Amino acid sequence: YDPLINRPIFDKSAFAIYLVVELSAIGAMYRERALHYATLEAGHITQLLEMRAPDMGMGLCQIGGLETSDLSALLDLQPSQLVLHGLLGGAILATNEADMLNPLSSTQNSTEDRDEGEL
Repeated sequence: YDPLINRPIFDKSAFAIYLVVELSAIGAMYRERALHYATLEAGHITQLLEMRAPDMGMGLCQIGGLETSDLSALLDLQPSQLVLHGLLGGAILATNEADMLNPLSSTQNSTEDRDEGEL
């Protein structure tokens, strides 16, 4: 992670999600368009995760600038596998005392009012 921007978020997060494509599997069907379609699908998956995470009291933060070579080694990925995207997540912090008692009851924490949560 970028030491100035992403590292502080990483240090506070409870978990990470990495979206990885197995190009040999998708390539059989889509050939030279495999990476294109896998990237689109990663975007769809990310959107669905971000839409539903607040319902579970979780916030997600998309992370750009991943050092994919280091990450690939850490995840023991094969040459046909690529990290497409990463998200960091954790509990949404309550902003007032009422929210601390029931963090999902506040209109501030409803999915209609907020796209992202604070980790």
